[in-house]
Amino acid sequence: MKKLILFFSLLRIGILDAQFATIGASTQVDENYKKDKLEIRKVFKPSLSAEKSIFIVDSLLSSGSFKSKQIISELHAMKARLLLEKHKETLDSLLFQNEYSGVRRTSEDTSGNYIFQAILRQWEIALAVFPNPSYRIDRYESILNEYGIDEKFEGRELDTLKLLGYRSKFSSLLFSTGLRVSDKNLWLILETSLRKGSVQPHYRLKTPGGNKYKASRYTENMILSAEMNNSFLSGFSFSPARINSFIMVEPIRVGIKKSWESDTWRMFLRPSLGLTYGYFSIAYACTIYLRKSESISNDIHYLQLRFTYPFLRSK
Repeated sequence: MKKLILFFSLLRIGILDAQFATIGASTQVDENYKKDKLEIRKVFKPSLSAEKSIFIVDSLLSSGSFKSKQIISELHAMKARLLLEKHKETLDSLLFQNEYSGVRRTSEDTSGNYIFQAILRQWEIALAVFPNPSYRIDRYESILNEYGIDEKFEGRELDTLKLLGYRSKFSSLLFSTGLRVSDKNLWLILETSLRKGSVQPHYRLKTPGGNKYKASRYTENMILSAEMNNSFLSGFSFSPARINSFIMVEPIRVGIKKSWESDTWRMFLRPSLGLTYGYFSIAYACTIYLRKSESISNDIHYLQLRFTYPFLRSK
């Protein structure tokens, strides 16, 4: 019995030692990451050109002084983004030529292919050193989907990302319906975009650190709106663009409206600012009448609730 007690005591001590060793290793990894991150911040400046920044990244990687694998991976990911920035004009030109001719680029193409391969190589190293799923998303969106280097590779990568929870962006017209509330009035709003905007659906993705990578953003272009008050068509308005990316911003909206008591039409401006979650948004809007004499005290400040739905989707 004593031997059995001694065995379990030693086993418990061994487990505790292993746990403390793991905690110590984790702490050391965190310290290495913080130290390496600080060293990188010392040498990088936002004003540097892409070419100079690439030179610095190469110098840092060749120094071999970094102990954090995550930092090394981040440097390769940074180099991939910098290479894209440096060669963006060339890639955009190739993309325009392909779209004009109606031909999709493949990995066998030689014109400009070295640029694609150099960028993809940096992403591959970044993922091999530290497999952060957000890097796969950056690689897919910035190169594979944006420039269409290889349809088969792009399709396989998208399938892999979907298994991780990713939802790809698309272009779409958007239709909205909602309510606008002021001090004493309630309006029903119906809206449609006249041009397609970029839509990135909301998704959640777990990273190696346990954090969740979230995205929910879309742009509405050339928005035409109609509003009703007391079953009465009370106004129309137009906005060139509205951006929804957690923060909802609509800097300019121009319109005309009238009350059910009068046939006089009044022109107004109505900027708005709010919050977006998925396709739902809540915002504050302020109406500025072009003629002060037409202003109504209870018809200036609004709370807007809106639901937006994409239709006529395309890639």
